[in-house]
Amino acid sequence: MGFAQASKARAAADKFQRRQIDHPNFHNVTQGDALAHLSQVGDSIFRPSPKGTDRLCLSIAVAKHQGEDHPVVMTFEILEKKKAEGAAALSLGAELIITHGRHYHEVFEDLDEILASFVTPYMRNFNAAVGHRKFVAGNAATIREAANQQAGETGRAAICWGHKTEHDGQPRALPGFFELCCVLSPNKKPAMDCFQVTPLGFWYSQEMRTSLDNVSDAFKRNLKERMRAPSRSQQNARLGYGVPQAAADAQYATQSAYAPTAEQQAHPQAYAAAGWTQESYAAYVAQQRTAAAAYGMQVQAAAPAAATNGSAAGWAAGGWAAPSSGHAAAGYGSQPGSYPAGGASRVPAAAWAAGRHASNPPSAPQPAGLRWDGTA
Repeated sequence: MGFAQASKARAAADKFQRRQIDHPNFHNVTQGDALAHLSQVGDSIFRPSPKGTDRLCLSIAVAKHQGEDHPVVMTFEILEKKKAEGAAALSLGAELIITHGRHYHEVFEDLDEILASFVTPYMRNFNAAVGHRKFVAGNAATIREAANQQAGETGRAAICWGHKTEHDGQPRALPGFFELCCVLSPNKKPAMDCFQVTPLGFWYSQEMRTSLDNVSDAFKRNLKERMRAPSRSQQNARLGYGVPQAAADAQYATQSAYAPTAEQQAHPQAYAAAGWTQESYAAYVAQQRTAAAAYGMQVQAAAPAAATNGSAAGWAAGGWAAPSSGHAAAGYGSQPGSYPAGGASRVPAAAWAAGRHASNPPSAPQPAGLRWDGTA
């Protein structure tokens, strides 16, 4: 964000309409002035929202880093519902709603209930995370280093966590996310993940965990399961998928993967693995039958008759370069990409090599059950 944009953002945050709310923790102050009321970790303040009179801001001092004057502050938005009209709209709504991520949505009756049922349990869980023996102060690199060191000293799996930070190592604008690091054994590559503190517990791996030990156990379990999981190629083979391979000839492959073999075609997922549907594959086979037949006729037409195989003019008439010694007897062209003319000459590997194909069949994806001369 540029200087001008940052200035506009600060100016917008400083604009609010004074509210008529009687509560010791509510103050008609801006975001910047709220810091004066948040000197100690755990302090909280309600203040007007710059977005309008249908919501409030709740700011909580969650941590304080050594050497810094101000604490790290988390701000939550409180949506007000069932509000009075007219001048009374500046008072507090009858329903107060806090939504925290996708996993927390609670309705409160008043500000005291928010302090008791949201702020207090949130700070209890946050303090448990930063006060835990596995907590490491620092950025992701520091956390990985600590996990590696612990694994090396103990010879066992080690887990550490710390505040999730931006790439420059500075705390995020909205803290509450913790970076997890696990080293299953010495010399193993560290694995990273993260969890989030909430008033209800610790949100990790799409579940609310009631304790940090539960988070650690789930992290190690997930990591071990990922290590035991078969590779993608193994999964493909087990499900009857086709074998992915880059197309060698665009004329013969509109998809960049092999189509399923005859045995695999009973499995719909075999088509999906190669990027096909059964309908698109059927259309592809029909298209390639036509193309292969046309190409086969081109080869037959281009190859000179047996009587003219020894004549350079005979090859030139078909649009081919003159064959080297011995090519005429095999009956195939020497031009790159050419295929054997047919019959017995399709069998020897040398016949395919003359067209710079490694073997029979050529390396381009071949529709199941379709030969390159266009016949089934």
